[in-house]
Amino acid sequence: MHFSLKHRKPSNPLTHRVDRRLFLKTTSITAALGIGAATAGISGALAAQPLPDEAGATLLHMAKDIYPHDGLIPDQPYQAVVDAILEEARNDAAVATLCIDGLKDVNARTQSLYGKAYVDVASEDERVAVLRSVELTPFFQKLRTGLLFGIYNNKELWPKLGYEGSSWEEGGYLYRGFDDLDWL
Repeated sequence: MHFSLKHRKPSNPLTHRVDRRLFLKTTSITAALGIGAATAGISGALAAQPLPDEAGATLLHMAKDIYPHDGLIPDQPYQAVVDAILEEARNDAAVATLCIDGLKDVNARTQSLYGKAYVDVASEDERVAVLRSVELTPFFQKLRTGLLFGIYNNKELWPKLGYEGSSWEEGGYLYRGFDDLDWL
């Protein structure tokens, strides 16, 4: 799959400017590729490895970069998804390994490109470039899928996101209207 990205500096491919809308669209397309792989494995049968102390902070930072709603959604819904993944990792060795290896990969890529950990990179564009490099991995898909359902299936957030809920009960979108989302 080819994505067209705007270049800031044509001589350096690592400084791509990634449009949020393009990022959201392309990550939703890749969901089907990683859902099965992210959830495969032995469930709860083995003792899970402990996650690094910075796992929660890194996952939260990644979550807000994957589905950015700056000023629209508070940290709590993102944190709830991260907490659920961390809890699953504590109880499932396969998920723990997926998270540990995934976080190591993200931080190694970030360290290689920018000389610092993912959470220490100030530029959103640089963080998104790292995420683009791992978007097809089962780890990324695990987080992305959790966020997809944790954010967009959260009825309390629907008014903030401009979603009015199901319309079929009211005759469909032809009668109620559609395309009301002004942030997308």
